[in-house]
Amino acid sequence: MRLLLWYWGRRGGGARILYELTRALSDLPDVTPVLAINRDNELGPALHQLGLTIRADRLPGFINLPGPTSLGHFARTERIDAAIQVMAHPLSVAATVSLRAARIPTIEFVHDAIPHPGDRSPVYDLSARLSRSLSHQLIAQSDHVRRQLRAQLGTRTKPIATIGHGPLYAHRERGIVTPGRVLFAGRIRAYKGIELLLAAWPKVLQSCPDAQLVIAGEGDLTRQRAQIEECAATVINRWLSDEELPTLVGSAQVLVLPYQEASQSGIATIARSMGVAVVATDVGGLAEQIRDGHDGRVVAPEAGALSAGIIEWLQRPALSPDAETVVPGRPTWPEIAAQLTEIAARLIPSGPF
Repeated sequence: MRLLLWYWGRRGGGARILYELTRALSDLPDVTPVLAINRDNELGPALHQLGLTIRADRLPGFINLPGPTSLGHFARTERIDAAIQVMAHPLSVAATVSLRAARIPTIEFVHDAIPHPGDRSPVYDLSARLSRSLSHQLIAQSDHVRRQLRAQLGTRTKPIATIGHGPLYAHRERGIVTPGRVLFAGRIRAYKGIELLLAAWPKVLQSCPDAQLVIAGEGDLTRQRAQIEECAATVINRWLSDEELPTLVGSAQVLVLPYQEASQSGIATIARSMGVAVVATDVGGLAEQIRDGHDGRVVAPEAGALSAGIIEWLQRPALSPDAETVVPGRPTWPEIAAQLTEIAARLIPSGPF
């Protein structure tokens, strides 16, 4: 089975998902991944080291145009059995149209069925919706997202499977832990609840005076500056590189996700893969990623509950039996790869498209 994996973005979770999934598929017998990527993908060198056929374009939009440069033509030339989009992109719909014209079954991973507040442009959302409507199979990253997709699609027949978010940086060790460090990491957006975290922090310090709050990620923190200063939080206000992010997450005693809205969290998978406790609000699909009371705590999205959850995990002895139950999350990438190939195998003989 020859599977085309494509992702037009340059960095972030999509690039890492592409890399981890490609590795896992490469380990399966009778499966050959072929990649179509942005030439500036930050993991390009690592992907090329896998020794696979890779098409890398600086302007991926051009390969969606009809003719011998199209993605569909490339897929036919490479004898692709099915194509998999690992994360949506503004050019998603054009690529999906190109693949369908070449009669290639298409599978799309859906991370967000509904755009997060203030997170995306209308053009991006329209492209993603059209691409999903044209894909032969959708894969939701949480049951929460699957329900949203089913509500969007209504009674229209569209296969939708749920395959949980795989652990990013699955092969990285945790490294040195900074006791008392509570970390928020990722892009700074209004829906991610920075203000809720800052409102909860004074109560955390009352019980754990040595606790340290670190807020790390790219985004606007202008409105929260006064609160940040009052909380004496350390701020790393920039994009976190592929090397920097897992090191930072591994250094934390607790990762906190104070979100007001969510689909699921890639940051949570990094923490779970390294055995870092996660305290998250009970919104969206976050509760699906955490074994409440074992890997961390799922709490109501309000300051008192959030501070209580953080305090609980800061005060647990590092070597207690409870603490040792923080284990890497499921599904693993080999499990995801196996499920994905089963889905692809069902699509391949089902034409015409």
